[in-house]
Amino acid sequence: LMADPQTVLTHQRAMAQTARPIAGWVADQIAVPSGARHLLDAGGAHGVYSAAICRRHPPLAAHILELPATLESARQVAREYGSDPYVTHLPGDIRSTPLRNQYAVVFLGNLIHHYTAATLRSVLTTLAAHLEPGGTIAIWDLAVPAKAVDMVGAGFALFFYLTSGAGCHGEAALANALETAGFEDMLVKSPPHGTTHMLVTAKRR
Repeated sequence: LMADPQTVLTHQRAMAQTARPIAGWVADQIAVPSGARHLLDAGGAHGVYSAAICRRHPPLAAHILELPATLESARQVAREYGSDPYVTHLPGDIRSTPLRNQYAVVFLGNLIHHYTAATLRSVLTTLAAHLEPGGTIAIWDLAVPAKAVDMVGAGFALFFYLTSGAGCHGEAALANALETAGFEDMLVKSPPHGTTHMLVTAKRR
């Protein structure tokens, strides 16, 4: 975890800047039940993705669960990028903070590559328990390289393994984890322009 507040702020601004061009496409791919009111964004910081989803599906509004140490900078960046009318930041960590609400949509953006397989299964099980039946989970994260020549993807996977003991989760591993946690109908989509990311969606059984 970055300790210096200015470093955290700079990092979150950079993440918001990279999210802005693709957030609309991501939002368009996520099925939201009619009349849905509550979205949970775990570790969403700037809120650019959740704000894009909420704009398309009023009266949907988002709770962003953010680490206490980065909460104020996340709120600042959300104001700077116009996310704040759609999001409310709450202190917490999805790995340990008890959830008290039921949600129609859960969004995990650039988060699960920090988790081991065991932690990912635990988090998905928790989220399934707080998703309304038929609710949607959407995971926007780094794609596992399909070929060894994909040096960018392989480099990311190695970096996250060295820094957090985790790494990128492939489609088969995600399918297994989602099914075990109580999800079905997994879909995997790649953005129209080449990126290192993929979008995975599934429904709670």
